[in-house]
Amino acid sequence: MSQVNNYTHQFILSQIRNQERALKCRRYTLEDKILALSLYKASGKGYRLLSKIFALPHPRTLSKLLQKIPLQPGINEIIFKSLQENIRGMKKDDKICILMFDEMSIDVNVYYNRHNDIIVGIEDFGHKRSSKLADHVNLFMLRGLHRQWRQPVSFTFSSGPVTSENLKYQLTEVIKNCLEIGLDVVATVCDQGASNQAAINSLIKDTREHFLREGQENRLFGFLVNNQEIVPFYDVPHLLKGIRNNLLNKDLHFVMNNKKGIASWKHIVKFHNLDSSEPTLRLCSKLTDEHVVPEKIKKMKVSYCTQVFSYTVGSLMMRLSKWDTNDEFNLGSEVRDKADLILFLDQLFDSLNNQALRQHPGKVYRSCVTINSPHSAFWSNAVKVVESMQFFCNKRQKFVYNPSLKNLAHAIRAFMYICKILLENKKFAFVATRAFNQDPIENLFGYIRSHNYRNINPNASHFVASMKSLIVNNFLATHSPSSNCEEDLNSGGLDNLKSFITGIPSQSLVHTPNLYNQKIEVPEHISLHTKTKLHRSIITYISGYVGRLLIKKFKVCDTCQRNLQISDTNFDHDIILARKYQNCKLVIPGSYLNVMVSNCLNSLFYWIPRIAYVKDISSVLSFLLRKNFSFSPFNCSEHNVGDAFVSLIVRCCLYWRFRSLNKVAKGKDAKFVSFLAKKPPAHLIEPVKVAAHKKYLMKKKRNTVT
Repeated sequence: MSQVNNYTHQFILSQIRNQERALKCRRYTLEDKILALSLYKASGKGYRLLSKIFALPHPRTLSKLLQKIPLQPGINEIIFKSLQENIRGMKKDDKICILMFDEMSIDVNVYYNRHNDIIVGIEDFGHKRSSKLADHVNLFMLRGLHRQWRQPVSFTFSSGPVTSENLKYQLTEVIKNCLEIGLDVVATVCDQGASNQAAINSLIKDTREHFLREGQENRLFGFLVNNQEIVPFYDVPHLLKGIRNNLLNKDLHFVMNNKKGIASWKHIVKFHNLDSSEPTLRLCSKLTDEHVVPEKIKKMKVSYCTQVFSYTVGSLMMRLSKWDTNDEFNLGSEVRDKADLILFLDQLFDSLNNQALRQHPGKVYRSCVTINSPHSAFWSNAVKVVESMQFFCNKRQKFVYNPSLKNLAHAIRAFMYICKILLENKKFAFVATRAFNQDPIENLFGYIRSHNYRNINPNASHFVASMKSLIVNNFLATHSPSSNCEEDLNSGGLDNLKSFITGIPSQSLVHTPNLYNQKIEVPEHISLHTKTKLHRSIITYISGYVGRLLIKKFKVCDTCQRNLQISDTNFDHDIILARKYQNCKLVIPGSYLNVMVSNCLNSLFYWIPRIAYVKDISSVLSFLLRKNFSFSPFNCSEHNVGDAFVSLIVRCCLYWRFRSLNKVAKGKDAKFVSFLAKKPPAHLIEPVKVAAHKKYLMKKKRNTVT
């Protein structure tokens, strides 16, 4: 046993212990279940095959395991308590970390979580919720700089990209909680999304105003949170990709070595055409049409950008541009500017995205930053070059502003500033600049999309389940070969977060408005709406379904059954009679049951989308029903059938309501689309379904463009 790793050892012991036992007599340790969970999430089909060979927990057992993990949007106290225990024995340098944050689009899907009595799939920031449909998830992750561990700490759901105000609040709250447990957060890393830039600029502005109020000089590069300076970074690979995308249809003017230059993408195209003229003897075999031809470029792939801005391409372009001008393979002297730019960007990317301890042959800057390394001098000159860059739009015939250039200059200054702090103040022997990119968070998104099956657009429920699984099993997953980032070689997540499973759920931070003292009136056009015969028949059929379930529950009581079936009016029983066959269990409901089902459906379908954000939603809806209607006629001297009816109708309506809404969000409700096409009066249109339909149209348009 000493020759196998711990996972294999525990698995063998589990098989010896459970293999000969009956299915219901098998017992598994927490480690057994966590290992099985990682296998199940990797492939459900593969797990079912392995279950026939080995003694493995049933998938239902694994689902119950995930339900025990109290992971909710926003700040989770149990996460930070577990982190605090884990870092207690860490060295001071190992506690120095950065906070990364990014967002991912998710599928619109709303459902009722009966276990937590909450609606999942709507906008949820932890400290507040709304009834808006969520189609984005925002994730915050910590990453160590000395010992490169990483750990997700918070996530939220938003309708559309998160606003800068909400992002600013979330960012400061996460940093405050990290500082309170003893972590030393020194920087943040994000892409250059509009909300990200606005939130960072607002925090820097607040810090500047703080020093003005105190009458002190602001010598900080970043912003303050709890008197701790946080240096903001923008992800360098994304910045380089942004420059490439703008270069496709604009010319880049710059000054390098006191000489003005103009770089155009047509120079790259010309070089590629020249290189492709001899397909059997190519100089740059990795360069394809997907790298060069604007219409074929995969604009979201960072690797396609860095392979163009490489030393190989730049040096060959420079060499070929110096050939005799009368040669048929000459590129022309104007290509030298583009070659200079490529060589410069190659060196810059090497210096800002490296983790090698030893210097690469011929690559001076592809190594970690030390006190004596040439990075600082190079960066001082690189800032001047980047600040001189301007994009010229040939279509508009003028220079245009581009945030990628501004943020790249900011990133270089941030590296100069943070490296000085880490090397001189924190006494680091070296700084790996690749630690300041978003690769871990991009990889985590890749894990979530590949969990259990290929799910490139997970919904809120899938995201939470995958997050629980990944955190508990310490990211036991593989790197996707087609992912948009480098393989994450960090030391892994923090192990003792397995205590989630046995931990006590933290109290909810969501403020639930007091709806118990309010009366939400149902508009008359809904409550008094004249129903068609078909509609009345459907209501009667639903009433019969509800009555059958209640009769089954109280079958020993004749009084309860009579109260549910007594009728003094002839209702529309056509659908029940049409579907009724010999020995079937369809029930013809009583008149009071039929009326109460109709009234409850009207009220619940009106209330649910308007108070979907509240916690304990079934309790709130049940209270509102009891406040507006009387259910005492259902009761007998021994049984409270009225409460059972309220609980059942609330649960059914929550399920029916969101099933209908999800059909609209997926574009599968043709009836609703045709209803909208008729331009009905506004009071007849459900706003939440209109919002779901708009989300579907936006997604469809985005997929068509892509």
